[in-house]
Amino acid sequence: WRSMADDLQYLPIADAIEARLKNVDKYFKKTSQLNVYFICLVLDPNYKLAYVEGQWDFKDVADGRAHLE
Repeated sequence: WRSMADDLQYLPIADAIEARLKNVDKYFKKTSQLNVYFICLVLDPNYKLAYVEGQWDFKDVADGRAHLE
């Protein structure tokens, strides 16, 4: 969706795409702020801590690790 918003082909609806992306980001942030979300990702053998460290901000990872411990 992010690449679509920057693509000239989708220029006529780029504002709508951006608005929806903001909405998705809002709810994604709410989910990622839950301690249980971090713990589930780290304990999932498909993701583990390496995934979180590669995708999340350093502060968020440190907070999650503190709650996990």
